[in-house]
Amino acid sequence: MLIVIINLIFYLFVVTMNFLANYLPFNGQTSGEVSDKLDVLFTPAGYVFSVWGLIYFLLAIWVFRQFFRKASLQPCL
Repeated sequence: MLIVIINLIFYLFVVTMNFLANYLPFNGQTSGEVSDKLDVLFTPAGYVFSVWGLIYFLLAIWVFRQFFRKASLQPCL
């Protein structure tokens, strides 16, 4: 059960840090503004980054699903 709680804590930490990086800009610059200032040969279109919404959603399912597993299905550590 300890691993499940640790997974939940770190999932919430990652989502919170991602939110703060975009809505409370560090040094007055958001992640997108910093990215726009860097000269790179190839930058994906903005819609490509929407896959992160799906990744966080599936990760949330994985984390919360662990709370409903039987103890016999938990891996031995």
